[in-house]
Amino acid sequence: MTQNTTEDTNADTTASFKIHLLDLGRGSSHQYGDCVLCQFGNISVLIDGGHSNDAEIILPQLQSVLNQSPVHVSLIITTHPHDDHIGCLPKLVADGQLTADWALLTDPQYRWGNPGDTDARFALQPGRMRSVAEAVLEHDRSDMPDDELTPFIDNLGNLETRYRMMIDRLRNQGTRVVLHGEDETELLAAFTGIGLKVIGPTREHLEECARLVRESSDDSFEELDQLFAVDSPVDVATIYRSMVAAPTDAVPRNRGAMNLQSIVTSFRFNGQRVLFGGDMQFSDPQVDSQLLHDGVTRMRQDISADAPYAFVKLSHHGSDNGFSAEILGELGDTKLYGICLGDARGHHPHPDILELLNENRQRIDWVRTDRNGLVTITIRADGALPPQLTHGNIDDATPNTVDDTDFFISETLAPTDSLGTNGNKTFVETSGSAAAEIFARVPPNAARVSISVDLTPGSSKVTTDAGGVPDLVSAGEARILSATEEVTDAPQLGPSRNVLLTQLNRTRERGWLPFFNEASSQFSFPVALLLAIASRESNIQNILGDGGHGRGIMQIDDRSFPDFANSGRWKDPRLNILMGARVLSGKQRFLSQRGVDGDLLRRGSVAAYNSGEGNVLRAIRRGLSVDTFTAHRNYSADVFARAAVFSELL
Repeated sequence: MTQNTTEDTNADTTASFKIHLLDLGRGSSHQYGDCVLCQFGNISVLIDGGHSNDAEIILPQLQSVLNQSPVHVSLIITTHPHDDHIGCLPKLVADGQLTADWALLTDPQYRWGNPGDTDARFALQPGRMRSVAEAVLEHDRSDMPDDELTPFIDNLGNLETRYRMMIDRLRNQGTRVVLHGEDETELLAAFTGIGLKVIGPTREHLEECARLVRESSDDSFEELDQLFAVDSPVDVATIYRSMVAAPTDAVPRNRGAMNLQSIVTSFRFNGQRVLFGGDMQFSDPQVDSQLLHDGVTRMRQDISADAPYAFVKLSHHGSDNGFSAEILGELGDTKLYGICLGDARGHHPHPDILELLNENRQRIDWVRTDRNGLVTITIRADGALPPQLTHGNIDDATPNTVDDTDFFISETLAPTDSLGTNGNKTFVETSGSAAAEIFARVPPNAARVSISVDLTPGSSKVTTDAGGVPDLVSAGEARILSATEEVTDAPQLGPSRNVLLTQLNRTRERGWLPFFNEASSQFSFPVALLLAIASRESNIQNILGDGGHGRGIMQIDDRSFPDFANSGRWKDPRLNILMGARVLSGKQRFLSQRGVDGDLLRRGSVAAYNSGEGNVLRAIRRGLSVDTFTAHRNYSADVFARAAVFSELL
């Protein structure tokens, strides 16, 4: 499918060209997202459409940049069938605000099958079950507040319908529509003047992605059937969170299969190349398919062969599965990079990627729409000019980790101190002896807010070990909970009480509870805590998870414990549970030997079960939450919340 093109005189090659990374909004409902407008002389290309609720943000920017209303472009590209890329394009087309000569679109069959297939599957199911099933296939939104998460989930129930109707409307308007995977010869000929190159993926690659998506959907369907039967009335936000909380059979094991459908394109104009990869997971495909791994490798080789580029948009919003030091090296002397996403703190870009960019700031620059808003890059024959930013600074390596500082409250304040008198949530961000910043989440209907701050020193103390590891210890806290203590101080996270009760009853019925009791006695952890880890890891089911690397009830990783995993002993529920407790004990011992103690040791040991003790120690040394590098950045908090419920149910 890879097509090479050369420049001709179809476009005005004497002019510079412009790349516009559009502003994708603020707040938790604007997580992720891509929308890029390229102007190659008199040819305009629109790549993706942000979020589905972004029409009021995207349309004015397009009108302003193109000086048109309605907006007409030469080519529309939708890279893959995720909501934050299809975005508001269906609405703009439906409202007559967007037309195009050509469209290169991701084929809906690779997510939904043939028209009517998904409708038939959910025809006899609860009305909102389809919405949750669709949401599980999207990027994780589990930390959105309920009043934003619920409408987001509900809106996904008709994503397929909206997308297919957009395709039909474009065709009816006279747009030449090409679904990726079909013959693209005429499309490439039409855009020879801007050097359009479709790097991939191939049709075989797309079909393999579709197979994995179907398998994931089948797993989700089975789990959803149980969850909708348990929770009544249906709380879709709770059901959704219970499914995405861990890599279980309910969550796509091959979670990269949707992103790996991304259409990867490059353009060559006026002697300069630019590259756009959608959400292609170039550095970590996260799938169990050699065919797909090989396909990604071939695309990387093709991209590297054309390097350097005048500009590269980092794929998958600056995620660590889309970019790496190795890929940076493959891009040669490429000097300018861009990251597209909305300003939703606590998410992409990944801190490690920002650190990588920062380490190379002497030879590269980068822009990011979450901090810079609308960015315009002008590229001439001799390279890119300094980007025009709406706000902020170029080369901003600040992580979006506001939420990662909330552990200072639990360490230094009593639980009631973190809430205002009206229940408005506040939290404090501190760093060593620096001044504290106070953040407050204010209800949208609030007319007046008063915040009082008591600066009286508390009983907490900050100490460091010889290696400089900070430890914030509340009086009376000096050890992890014993097997006889209950867990009662965790915030309310994770699935509902009914879901956890179902898991506990299933554990009893299968005869596994005595194994948890044995592990508790042997390693001195509360039964409730071990159950909570199993709940988070596998919904307390004896499965393969984490792309095939997680084994059994406690999801023992075959990369860390290959002898245990490869011997087949992981399939024995008792041995698996005991092994999980042994792993947790090892994490605790590692951190304790390095001066971590008290509540920080308690939570850090649990966080290390997910992200590794090295990452937890790194977070502590940076003054960040122990959950900074865990899945969804809430692993220990979620586990202790589940443990609190299990403690009451036992």
